[in-house]
Amino acid sequence: MKKLSLLALAFVLGTAVLFSANTNSDNIKLNAVYHLNHFINDVPDIPATQIRSQILDLLVDADFTVEKDMTVSITFTFNSAGEIVVLDVDTKNSDVLNYIRKNVNKQSISVPGEANRVFTIPVKFSAKTKK
Repeated sequence: MKKLSLLALAFVLGTAVLFSANTNSDNIKLNAVYHLNHFINDVPDIPATQIRSQILDLLVDADFTVEKDMTVSITFTFNSAGEIVVLDVDTKNSDVLNYIRKNVNKQSISVPGEANRVFTIPVKFSAKTKK
């Protein structure tokens, strides 16, 4: 009976130590997958500013106006074909959301980033004043 109690106590303590030491397992897994993909693919790191400027070129002629200046964060990645895949647009304005999805999603740029790497860029929309 003492051996069974001792075995149960050892199991409980071992499990408690295991769960208390593993608080950021999702972050560790994501970093490990990113580093593994980075070394396997051996893709050179493209500066985010270069990608941002090419995406801004896709957003030149908006067919709507905003009431006040706003900055929108666009979260995106690239698929294996080099096309932009918009993951999230941080806005509640449906005109801006639809415009970004229509003009950026599934578009190709001259220097695409690494496939499946997530990028977030800010885009500023300015209110136009009528004269």
